[in-house]
Amino acid sequence: MSFFNTSDNKPIVASDTFDANASLPPIAAGTVLNCLIGEAGWKEYQGEYNIKFKWTVLDGDYKGRKIMQTVKIEDQDVEKRDKAKLMFAAIDANCGGHLVQAGVKPTDDAMAVLLNKPMRIKVMVYDIDGQQGNWVSAVSSAQMQAPAQTNGAMQAQAPQVQQSPPMDSFNDDVPF
Repeated sequence: MSFFNTSDNKPIVASDTFDANASLPPIAAGTVLNCLIGEAGWKEYQGEYNIKFKWTVLDGDYKGRKIMQTVKIEDQDVEKRDKAKLMFAAIDANCGGHLVQAGVKPTDDAMAVLLNKPMRIKVMVYDIDGQQGNWVSAVSSAQMQAPAQTNGAMQAQAPQVQQSPPMDSFNDDVPF
């Protein structure tokens, strides 16, 4: 058996591309995941510049899965651009709000403040020309409950307050 055979002894064919998620089915639509951004930066595609995020799932059944997100913050369509800026602002707010507060176009270096901060994301499923995958529809603080999206406006649900159990009062003097 060759070193480059799979565990079931099938030979691996050399390729210059690899996508770890390509063979994985998409995560169910509406799933809320605890994640963090591992990579953030500007990417050019067909003459358009977008911000790309690579999210990593932190726990649960999908721990370690990567979810790519494109935020079309410079889209030609005004409505899409505004929605993208709202998404970016929500991500930034969960990381301290420094980039939006600065009021200038963030650089790749400046976006480092968005890395490795736990957040919750809600994923949906896309199907384009038979290719399926996930897209991020909402974000919220890691301390918040599942992010919700209503009428295109993102809203984070208020955290539930957990009440501590009542204190037991023992009036007997049983030594242990």
